[in-house]
Amino acid sequence: MGRSFSVEINSKRYLDKISILDGDEGVLIEGEYGELCYLSLHEDKLLEIQGSNGVFRIELTRSELTGLLNPEEYP
Repeated sequence: MGRSFSVEINSKRYLDKISILDGDEGVLIEGEYGELCYLSLHEDKLLEIQGSNGVFRIELTRSELTGLLNPEEYP
């Protein structure tokens, strides 16, 4: 199952590194999202982590998140 995600940074000055590795080896994005402002779950399927310098979003359901935080309860 594929999952979507996004990274939104308010300014390129908060980015330290963006690397696209040769072949299928991957991508690395490093930076500073600032102080944690809030965390929310939209429509029980999109986790959003808001920092003062940017936002991370990942497709993740409430039950998956709960299960990952409490692995003994996750099937």
